[in-house]
Amino acid sequence: MNNSLTEPPSRKAFNSSKEENTIREIFYRHWEKMKDQMLWARDEINRWRQKSTADINTYADQQIRILNDYCARQRHAFEESRRANIDIAAAYAHHATQQSGLFDQLREACSKLEFQMAKLEIIKSSIDYIRVITVEDHTKNNYNNSIIKQSTNADDNLPKNISSSPNSTTASSDKVK
Repeated sequence: MNNSLTEPPSRKAFNSSKEENTIREIFYRHWEKMKDQMLWARDEINRWRQKSTADINTYADQQIRILNDYCARQRHAFEESRRANIDIAAAYAHHATQQSGLFDQLREACSKLEFQMAKLEIIKSSIDYIRVITVEDHTKNNYNNSIIKQSTNADDNLPKNISSSPNSTTASSDKVK
Protein backbone atom coordinates (compact mmCIF):
# COMPACT_ATOMS: atom_id res chain seq x y z
CA MET A 1 0.00 0.00 0.00
CA ASN A 2 1.35 3.38 -0.99
CA ASN A 3 1.91 5.64 1.98
CA SER A 4 3.21 9.10 1.22
CA LEU A 5 3.84 9.76 4.91
CA THR A 6 6.51 7.08 5.37
CA GLU A 7 9.33 9.44 4.49
CA PRO A 8 9.69 11.97 7.33
CA PRO A 9 10.72 15.53 6.53
CA SER A 10 14.10 16.60 7.82
CA ARG A 11 14.11 18.02 11.34
CA LYS A 12 17.36 19.93 10.97
CA ALA A 13 19.70 21.01 8.25
CA PHE A 14 23.29 21.62 9.29
CA ASN A 15 23.78 24.52 6.88
CA SER A 16 20.60 26.29 8.04
CA SER A 17 19.94 28.99 10.60
CA LYS A 18 18.36 28.37 13.98
CA GLU A 19 15.14 29.98 12.72
CA GLU A 20 14.96 27.70 9.69
CA ASN A 21 15.54 24.64 11.87
CA THR A 22 12.83 25.83 14.27
CA ILE A 23 10.38 25.92 11.37
CA ARG A 24 11.59 22.49 10.21
CA GLU A 25 10.95 21.13 13.73
CA ILE A 26 7.41 22.59 13.78
CA PHE A 27 6.64 20.97 10.45
CA TYR A 28 8.17 17.71 11.61
CA ARG A 29 5.72 17.66 14.56
CA HIS A 30 2.86 18.42 12.15
CA TRP A 31 4.04 15.53 10.00
CA GLU A 32 4.04 13.22 13.05
CA LYS A 33 0.44 14.18 13.86
CA MET A 34 -0.63 13.65 10.26
CA LYS A 35 1.09 10.26 10.19
CA ASP A 36 -0.56 9.23 13.48
CA GLN A 37 -3.98 10.31 12.17
CA MET A 38 -3.44 8.42 8.92
CA LEU A 39 -2.37 5.26 10.79
CA TRP A 40 -5.36 5.50 13.13
CA ALA A 41 -7.76 5.99 10.18
CA ARG A 42 -6.23 3.07 8.29
CA ASP A 43 -6.55 0.87 11.39
CA GLU A 44 -10.21 1.92 11.74
CA ILE A 45 -10.89 1.01 8.11
CA ASN A 46 -9.24 -2.38 8.61
CA ARG A 47 -11.23 -3.01 11.82
CA TRP A 48 -14.43 -2.13 9.93
CA ARG A 49 -13.43 -4.47 7.09
CA GLN A 50 -12.70 -7.35 9.48
CA LYS A 51 -15.95 -6.87 11.40
CA SER A 52 -18.00 -6.62 8.21
CA THR A 53 -16.34 -9.73 6.78
CA ALA A 54 -16.90 -11.61 10.06
CA ASP A 55 -20.57 -10.55 10.12
CA ILE A 56 -21.07 -11.71 6.53
CA ASN A 57 -19.29 -15.02 7.22
CA THR A 58 -21.43 -15.62 10.33
CA TYR A 59 -24.62 -14.92 8.38
CA ALA A 60 -23.52 -17.14 5.46
CA ASP A 61 -22.64 -19.98 7.86
CA GLN A 62 -26.10 -19.67 9.45
CA GLN A 63 -27.81 -19.83 6.05
CA ILE A 64 -25.74 -22.87 5.05
CA ARG A 65 -26.77 -24.63 8.30
CA ILE A 66 -30.43 -23.86 7.54
CA LEU A 67 -29.99 -25.17 3.98
CA ASN A 68 -28.23 -28.35 5.16
CA ASP A 69 -30.95 -29.07 7.75
CA TYR A 70 -33.66 -28.53 5.16
CA CYS A 71 -31.85 -30.76 2.64
CA ALA A 72 -31.60 -33.53 5.24
CA ARG A 73 -35.36 -33.32 5.88
CA GLN A 74 -36.06 -33.31 2.15
CA ARG A 75 -33.79 -36.32 1.62
CA HIS A 76 -35.70 -38.21 4.33
CA ALA A 77 -39.06 -37.44 2.65
CA PHE A 78 -37.56 -38.37 -0.74
CA GLU A 79 -36.34 -41.75 0.56
CA GLU A 80 -39.71 -42.54 2.18
CA SER A 81 -41.56 -41.80 -1.06
CA ARG A 82 -39.01 -43.77 -3.08
CA ARG A 83 -39.25 -46.87 -0.83
CA ALA A 84 -43.05 -46.79 -0.75
CA ASN A 85 -43.31 -46.55 -4.55
CA ILE A 86 -40.70 -49.29 -5.10
CA ASP A 87 -42.67 -51.54 -2.72
CA ILE A 88 -45.85 -50.87 -4.71
CA ALA A 89 -43.98 -51.55 -7.98
CA ALA A 90 -42.70 -54.85 -6.53
CA ALA A 91 -46.25 -55.86 -5.64
CA TYR A 92 -47.43 -55.00 -9.15
CA ALA A 93 -44.53 -56.98 -10.64
CA HIS A 94 -45.54 -60.00 -8.57
CA HIS A 95 -49.01 -59.83 -10.05
CA ALA A 96 -47.93 -58.56 -13.47
CA THR A 97 -50.77 -59.88 -15.53
CA GLN A 98 -53.50 -58.44 -13.34
CA GLN A 99 -51.87 -55.08 -12.42
CA SER A 100 -50.26 -53.73 -15.64
CA GLY A 101 -52.68 -50.79 -15.84
CA LEU A 102 -52.00 -49.91 -12.21
CA PHE A 103 -48.24 -50.02 -12.81
CA ASP A 104 -48.61 -47.60 -15.74
CA GLN A 105 -50.52 -45.24 -13.42
CA LEU A 106 -47.82 -45.61 -10.73
CA ARG A 107 -45.06 -44.91 -13.26
CA GLU A 108 -46.91 -41.83 -14.51
CA ALA A 109 -47.51 -40.58 -10.95
CA CYS A 110 -43.84 -41.09 -10.00
CA SER A 111 -42.72 -39.23 -13.13
CA LYS A 112 -44.83 -36.24 -12.17
CA LEU A 113 -43.46 -36.02 -8.63
CA GLU A 114 -41.34 -32.95 -7.99
CA PHE A 115 -38.76 -32.73 -5.29
CA GLN A 116 -37.49 -29.22 -4.79
CA MET A 117 -34.76 -27.80 -2.71
CA ALA A 118 -34.97 -24.47 -0.96
CA LYS A 119 -34.82 -21.35 -3.07
CA LEU A 120 -32.51 -18.43 -2.50
CA GLU A 121 -33.59 -14.83 -2.49
CA ILE A 122 -31.62 -11.65 -2.30
CA ILE A 123 -32.70 -9.42 0.56
CA LYS A 124 -31.91 -5.74 0.71
CA SER A 125 -29.84 -4.89 3.74
CA SER A 126 -28.18 -1.75 4.94
CA ILE A 127 -24.45 -1.95 5.43
CA ASP A 128 -22.56 0.83 7.12
CA TYR A 129 -19.56 1.88 5.07
CA ILE A 130 -16.61 3.99 6.10
CA ARG A 131 -15.91 6.88 3.76
CA VAL A 132 -12.82 9.04 3.83
CA ILE A 133 -13.74 12.73 3.83
CA THR A 134 -10.87 15.00 2.95
CA VAL A 135 -10.47 18.35 4.62
CA GLU A 136 -11.31 19.99 1.29
CA ASP A 137 -14.56 17.99 1.02
CA HIS A 138 -15.46 18.77 4.63
CA THR A 139 -14.78 22.49 4.16
CA LYS A 140 -16.78 22.57 0.90
CA ASN A 141 -19.76 20.80 2.52
CA ASN A 142 -19.70 23.16 5.50
CA TYR A 143 -19.57 26.14 3.13
CA ASN A 144 -22.53 24.82 1.08
CA ASN A 145 -24.51 24.10 4.26
CA SER A 146 -23.84 27.61 5.59
CA ILE A 147 -25.05 29.15 2.29
CA ILE A 148 -28.28 27.12 2.52
CA LYS A 149 -28.72 28.10 6.17
CA GLN A 150 -28.11 31.78 5.40
CA SER A 151 -30.63 31.65 2.57
CA THR A 152 -33.23 30.06 4.85
CA ASN A 153 -32.55 32.60 7.61
CA ALA A 154 -32.82 35.49 5.13
CA ASP A 155 -36.33 34.33 4.17
CA ASP A 156 -37.26 34.21 7.85
CA ASN A 157 -36.22 37.86 8.29
CA LEU A 158 -38.47 39.18 5.51
CA PRO A 159 -41.66 40.96 6.59
CA LYS A 160 -44.57 38.56 6.51
CA ASN A 161 -46.46 40.56 3.90
CA ILE A 162 -43.69 40.59 1.25
CA SER A 163 -43.01 37.61 -0.98
CA SER A 164 -39.47 36.23 -1.02
CA SER A 165 -39.75 35.30 -4.68
CA PRO A 166 -37.22 37.29 -6.76
CA ASN A 167 -39.77 37.79 -9.55
CA SER A 168 -42.53 39.00 -7.25
CA THR A 169 -43.02 42.66 -6.43
CA THR A 170 -46.39 42.30 -4.77
CA ALA A 171 -47.21 43.18 -1.20
CA SER A 172 -50.16 41.97 0.75
CA SER A 173 -53.37 43.97 0.79
CA ASP A 174 -52.71 45.13 4.37
CA LYS A 175 -52.42 48.91 4.51
CA VAL A 176 -49.19 50.31 5.84
CA LYS A 177 -49.67 53.34 8.12
